[in-house]
Amino acid sequence: MVTSYERMTPQTEQSICNWLAETLKEAADEDVLLAFQRLMVEGKGISDPEVSEAIEAIALSKEKSAQRDFLRILDQVCHQIITVWLVDGKPSLISQLIDEIGKIGDSKEQIYAKLPRRLHQLWKLYIQDVYYQRLLKLQIVVTRQSTSTDSQASLAQLLDRYPFLYESSLLAEDATVEYLEIIQKTKRRAQRDYEFKLSKYLTFQIRKASLRQNPDPQKSIEPVVNPSLLKSRDLGSALQTFVSNSRHGGENPWDSACSFQAQIHSGLTFVDFKELLYKYLITDLDPTSQAQTSFKAKLKEYLRGVIPENHPKPLDELSQVRTYTQLLNFLVIDSAERPNHMVLINLVSNIGSTATVSLILKIILICPKAQTSLNHRLAILFNHYYASSQEDVAWLIKLLENWHIASTIHFGKIDTSLLKQILAKKSKRKTNKLV
Repeated sequence: MVTSYERMTPQTEQSICNWLAETLKEAADEDVLLAFQRLMVEGKGISDPEVSEAIEAIALSKEKSAQRDFLRILDQVCHQIITVWLVDGKPSLISQLIDEIGKIGDSKEQIYAKLPRRLHQLWKLYIQDVYYQRLLKLQIVVTRQSTSTDSQASLAQLLDRYPFLYESSLLAEDATVEYLEIIQKTKRRAQRDYEFKLSKYLTFQIRKASLRQNPDPQKSIEPVVNPSLLKSRDLGSALQTFVSNSRHGGENPWDSACSFQAQIHSGLTFVDFKELLYKYLITDLDPTSQAQTSFKAKLKEYLRGVIPENHPKPLDELSQVRTYTQLLNFLVIDSAERPNHMVLINLVSNIGSTATVSLILKIILICPKAQTSLNHRLAILFNHYYASSQEDVAWLIKLLENWHIASTIHFGKIDTSLLKQILAKKSKRKTNKLV
């Protein structure tokens, strides 16, 4: 039996998890919640004395590491319950559990018994920790809170709209493989749902355009809701940019990326590569805009300072990937510790969200490996403004919506072939008028 924290072992921690696994397997959902509360709030009420003594030993220990260990074990227990309920498709129970945890930590009740009082103190610490913040984010995802259209609601309520933020927002470094797989599955499901809605909306718009050109009073089209938070006109502009990039009559994003890649060869020096990269990135920027000229100067200066010691060396893959990653630091945000993102704010202000995302997309198309890094930086940005009202961060929402559209078009399974044909015909007609 465990009589002191000093004798706690991984096996003892495992005994807590084993007890909970058995309880989850055998007891009704309400009984699971009751057993969880009795053990983790009252420190009693279960038949396994080893588990009760383990909780008591770690909760009452005076060692500095004990408090952190208890919060970790508490989080592990919470996620063990949540994992089972995610698999079973019980989002309402997960939400109920997270609500109960918040109530326990916020309780002002006077508690005199030593162990329950100490457990209550630890719960208060838990709801102030990143552990609980992750649970609140999970609650938003599983309950799909973004259906609210209240502009005064926090940005946090939109998290479920953006599957590319899930892993960075919901996963701890020590997440179990099972929980990781569930979050990834949840991410894939949310992305498929968005792709279906966007595809349906595209089909509706194409059919509507066709009916305008060939009116038929016998035909009617059932309206389809815009799946984004962009205005219909802004969504149309985003689709045109990410599919055809015909704003300046140039290549579409994919062809432009392929053209750039074709210029990269083994004999190229690193400094020459960066010059080619700079020209590739600024292709669609307006040469007459003073603000964009200023950005180009900053971009050139930044690229010059990326791994300068490699300038005369032959280009290698590692240097390329490091360059792309550091560019994302520059264009989006560096880190949670250094959350400076003035370059991004200035870009959005000067060229708009769609053009800014188009610039970022250029990097991801030539280095798909950097997409994980980008998603992580977008999650840092999201967390930075987490508590802000949606009205106050409308620019960020537009940016996230544009990236969701761009990444869905280029990395999802949505079919845009018909839209490409229509946009190509439009572009050809415009060209013919100029000739």
